[in-house]
Amino acid sequence: MASQELMLTAHAEGLGSVYIGAFYEDKVRDIMNIPESVLPVGLICLGYPDEKPKAPEREPLERLITMRSGDQHEKCTLFLTLDSTVMGEYRI
Repeated sequence: MASQELMLTAHAEGLGSVYIGAFYEDKVRDIMNIPESVLPVGLICLGYPDEKPKAPEREPLERLITMRSGDQHEKCTLFLTLDSTVMGEYRI
């Protein structure tokens, strides 16, 4: 969550960021003087972007969420779907 917060704050300040989870741990440890007792798990690169790409279009809500009424004991079931594949089910 700290990584996410850092990246969101950077964006709000006009910076671009990218999270890198695959790297040579020993090289990063040497370059950044990280002791052996600390395990680096990710890197975040920050900088000013050269361009501002257009945001991708969002999926229509109807494609992602379906609601189905239940019986008298169950008010409603909310299904999170992608196309017709159910990704999650929540009773509300």
